[in-house]
Order: sequence, then structure tokens, then C-alpha cells
Amino acid sequence: MIRFFGLFVAAFAILTAQCEDDIHKRNAWLMPIGRVVLTPNISDSTAVSFLGEAGLRNARANLTAGTQFEFGRIKASAEYLTQRLTYDFATGKTHNWVNQGAIGLHYQQLIDCNIIKAADLKGFYSYAGSRTLSSKRCEDVLFERRIAGSNAYSISAGAVLTPFCEDLFQFDVGYDHVKYRRKYHNDKIVRGIGGSVSYTLRLQECIDLNLKAEFRRPYNYYGIKFAWHRDRNWTVGLWAGYTAGKYHLPRSTSAGIEFSYLFDGCGCNVRPECCPPLWSPCDIQAWVQTPAVYLPEVLAIAEQRGVCVGGPVSIPIPDETIIDNGGTYNVSPFFSSPLPLTFSAVGLPEFVSIDPVTGIITSTSAADLGPNTVTVTATDSCGSTSQTFVLTIDSTN
Repeated sequence: MIRFFGLFVAAFAILTAQCEDDIHKRNAWLMPIGRVVLTPNISDSTAVSFLGEAGLRNARANLTAGTQFEFGRIKASAEYLTQRLTYDFATGKTHNWVNQGAIGLHYQQLIDCNIIKAADLKGFYSYAGSRTLSSKRCEDVLFERRIAGSNAYSISAGAVLTPFCEDLFQFDVGYDHVKYRRKYHNDKIVRGIGGSVSYTLRLQECIDLNLKAEFRRPYNYYGIKFAWHRDRNWTVGLWAGYTAGKYHLPRSTSAGIEFSYLFDGCGCNVRPECCPPLWSPCDIQAWVQTPAVYLPEVLAIAEQRGVCVGGPVSIPIPDETIIDNGGTYNVSPFFSSPLPLTFSAVGLPEFVSIDPVTGIITSTSAADLGPNTVTVTATDSCGSTSQTFVLTIDSTN
């Protein structure tokens, strides 16, 4: 068992190695989670399973019910997930609780003993709530912040294969659609082809290794799990998962321990032979232990907009005299703003101009001599301010 635990630690290190830079570290908090799965007996052809998760930044409740009939079976799941995720705003990163509900349906057509064990058809619908956060001021800009929830659905088809006796290889390909309900901008739609692969390897009697990867439109997920079927009822598992959010969906890393209990004592004999019967009470109980929907992360993204609450400020510009054909006067020190400024002037004589970026007034030729009343205006994205002074052009002779 020590050897398998060492392999688990090494695999977990590989999963988290993608988060070495500072941004990813802050966005991919490790969430330690405890998980319990209970599967009571209902009848020879029907089973239910309850999955519960709890951690400092994660809580999940999932209920699955399934029934089996000749050559086929179907199960339905409902789950509630709440997580404290890291969201990136212009004013900094915040950690916020977000919630999501989901329902899923999974039909499996059993196939007589071949490499292809079954054909799958499944889908889910989820709803993530939105929430408005407190506004935050950054210098002269007030940022209104919000977490946009989503409506999402997916439908996919796949198969279950037994390439090496007791090993199981599963895959599916389908269509994902996520609509983020944004308030400050148009709704964001993420959609397209997605899929997943999973491989369960029996390392030795009653010890399994499961590797899973999901390539969905809103995220990619990578998971690993060791399961030790301690006896005919109890299973103990160690697992880790990494979710790489796309399109501004946060990243997260989770790991924990799982305790699973089968009330009818089917734990270590779920796959007792290379060609198990298509229908058995143990088979339906083991099948409903895996929910028809299990989303690794709440599908909600950050959105914000900046609202100006100020503008540039200025102080009086002293009167100034410059020589014609080369004289300069910098008026930018009399204006200030945390945002970039653009300068303009009214009343400048011919052959005298102002640089809109630097605010330097320059005489480029023999300008009209004498005093000139000039008004300089400085503008940023939040407003403008003006000052008037007297500019005198003096002859170089």
C-alpha cells in the first residue's frame, strides 16, 4: 500500500506542476476535501447512492438513483455544489463563494461479452447563481464588480471497453453549451465539441487506479484516484483533481480521501471475471456509485466595469514670455491625473503650437509678437480641466 501511496503523490505533483507561476498559484488553491459515498440496497434491479463532500472551500451533495433491466440501465442524478473560488478583477483578486445546481441523466445499453461492454448516452443541465460584489475605487475610477452565473447543458455519446480483462476504458464525445449571464456586457456564450476519457486499471486484487481527463469547452479537468476495496463493503480512495478554467473561468486544485460503503457487500467482487454477466445486483450498485452528473467546478466568471468619479485637476498657470522661432513653455506640471492626459490650447498665435502628449508649447517660426491670452485644456478618460494665462512672444533680435 505504501508503494501505491507514493505513486499517488507523484501523480498529484504532475497535475499541479502546471501552476508554478504566481498568477496560477493564486488562481489554483488546493482544496482538501473529504468525500463519503453510501449505496444502500433497494432491490435486485434498483439502487440509490448518496455522495457528500466537505472542505474549507468546497461542499457538495449528490443523489443518484438507477435501475437495471435486460440489456440496459438508466440513472439520474441531482447535485448541489458550493465553492470558494479565486476571481481576478482590475482591483485585485478576491475569494468568493459561488453556488450551482445540476441534474443529469445517463442511459447505458449493455452489450454481450465483447471488447465493447456498453454504449452510453448522457447529458446534464446546470444553473450557477450570480452575485453582485461591493464596488471598489481605484484612484479616480470606481469599479463595479460582479460574478456572472451561467446556464449550461451538455449531451454526449460514448462507449465502455474492456481491453484487458478487468480493466475498463471509457470515452465520450458530445456538445457543450454555456451561457454566462453578464450584466455589464453582452452575455458570453461558450459552446462547441467536448469529450472525456477514463481508464480504470486493476493493479492487483481489490486495488484499482483510475485516470480521467475531460476536455470540455468551459474547462479541462485531470483526475487520478486510487481505490482500495478493503472488504466486501468498504472502499477507501485517495484522489486528486486539477481544473483548468477557460474563458476567464477560475482554476482550482483539489485532493482528498474517499470512504465508500456498499450495503450489499459487493465491494471487492464488482468485476470478478473477464466476462461478467450483463445483469447482477452488484453491477447496478457499483454503477450508480458514479453520478450521472459531477461538475468539478461552479461555472461562474468575473465581470466588471469602470465608472469615472473624478477627472484631472489643475492649478493656475503663470504668465510666461518665450522667444519666437524656438522658444518653449511646458504647461504639463500645472495639471495632474492618475490617467493619461491629452493637451489642447485655444488662443495660440500663428506658428506656435502645443504638443498634445507632453503639453509643451513651442514657437516654430517668427510668431506674432506681443501678449496672447491662451486657454490650455487637459483631458483624461474621466473629464477635463482648463487654465488661462498670458503668453508673450518676444523677438530674438
